[in-house]
This record gives sequence, structure tokens and C-alpha cells, in this order.
Amino acid sequence: MTTHLPSRTAREVLLRAQHEGLELWVEGDRVRYRCPHRPSQELLELLRQKKTELIPLLGARGVPPLPPELTPLIRAASSGLLARAVFLPGGMVPDLGRYVCAWCAAYLVGDRSSRSQAIARLQEARRAWCS
Repeated sequence: MTTHLPSRTAREVLLRAQHEGLELWVEGDRVRYRCPHRPSQELLELLRQKKTELIPLLGARGVPPLPPELTPLIRAASSGLLARAVFLPGGMVPDLGRYVCAWCAAYLVGDRSSRSQAIARLQEARRAWCS
């Protein structure tokens, strides 16, 4: 039985999966996942609903999980707790939460080079948040 969930884009579903700690990849025509705990039923249903859109985004190799020390930062950003201006090495960021979410999205859909850049920017954001 498929329940109707609020409409989400495939990229939003990827971001939520990353937030919940899922490592996603493609095997043939299936989206597979690995997770240290049981994912929420809602997330599993979203993955089923967006499968055809997720496969091209994930590609053959999938998206490796972000470093675990970034999880609190991402949770705070997705909860709206980082809506404030901060100074980072590259200049002033007017909304740290949006900045973090944008770099998470870039990580999810990028190649190896852009993922490295995204992790570097998220680490800078984490240092600013923790100071």
C-alpha cells in the first residue's frame, strides 16, 4: 500500500536521506541503501516514490555519506536554527542555515571534486557555528 506524502523533489529526498545517515547507491534499476539504524517509514516511502528521479542523480556509484561530525550542523540548518549572518574565510554569509543546505545539496549532486569543495565549505561553516 502506497501512502500519499507531501510532494518533495528528488534532491530534497536525497538531502533528507543524507540527514538520516543513509548511504545510497544504484544497482541495476534499484536504489539501495545502507544505514546504521532503521530509516523512518516515511523516508523509505519517499525513496520508493522518487526512485526513477533518484537513479540519474545517484549515478552508478551513489553518494558517500558526509563526515559524521557535520551531522549536528546539518540538523541545526534543516531545523532553521542557523538563520543568522556569519563571517567565513570567503566573506560574510547572510544566512548560515541556507548556506549549509546549499552546500549539502551541492555535495549530493556533485562529482568527487565538487564534493571535496562542499565538505571544505561545510567544515568552515561548522567552525563558525561552534565558535
